[in-house]
Amino acid sequence: MNDELLISLLPRFNFEAETFFSGEFCGSNDFSEKQNVSHLHFVRRGPVTMEHDDGSTIVAVEPTIIFYPRPYNHRLIVAPGTEAELVCANVQFKEAERNPFAQSLPNYLAIPMAEVDGIGEIVELLFARAATQSFGKRFMMDKLSDILVFEVIRHAMETGQLKAGVLAGFADVGIARVLTLIHENPAREWQIGTLATEASMSRSKFAKKFHDLVGISPAAYIADWRLVLAENLLRQGQTVKSVARAVGYGTPQSFARVFMERRGKTPKQWAAGIEKPDSPEMEESGR
Repeated sequence: MNDELLISLLPRFNFEAETFFSGEFCGSNDFSEKQNVSHLHFVRRGPVTMEHDDGSTIVAVEPTIIFYPRPYNHRLIVAPGTEAELVCANVQFKEAERNPFAQSLPNYLAIPMAEVDGIGEIVELLFARAATQSFGKRFMMDKLSDILVFEVIRHAMETGQLKAGVLAGFADVGIARVLTLIHENPAREWQIGTLATEASMSRSKFAKKFHDLVGISPAAYIADWRLVLAENLLRQGQTVKSVARAVGYGTPQSFARVFMERRGKTPKQWAAGIEKPDSPEMEESGR
């Protein structure tokens, strides 16, 4: 997949990073899947060990990015008598259970910074900002972390670490064209014949290939896509009526009915339940 296709997904399936720790650390800290956020750890100086429930570990001695794209239990450990320098961030993938970036990546990635061209400079800028008390420090750190999440996703794609799903669909020229059209025109009354023509395939071949690559039928994907967009708009505070019109439903009532069937709540109930995730407590060494 090229960068243009990757970038085309970001406005719909985006993510936001929020840094909550920077500095030297000694000891241990638990990160629970119950926090319902992803986690990103930048190790500038190790050693740092990550322990997982299944007994596996990650040991980072050299500068390393460690990324958990979905909520995942892990313990960060810096052994007594040593100190590590790191930055930690929450990463909130919008609609994580359906977000193709979150779902297509493995449970965790540990990427030595030396393996990714240019990423070291961004991380150094991140740590430079962390060391200051300047205006906008946290804002800059969050935005730099966003860039680094994008670089991690691209690295995973280039090294063949993605699972099947919508990102796999974008690897096929015909299916990619259809997905792009659906994303750009979610309110259109799409028909299977029209989509097959756009993909330069017969109806039967298109339906099978779409399902094989993406994992669901075109109709189910369109319905899911509309709800993902609807939730993003509701999160922005738009009214149910305007959201229904924007994502292709004739009336607010028909939109609310589909939303209730698939989410178990009305759009208003869903919007009222949006909460900001808590950040884990970590303190710098020596405090």
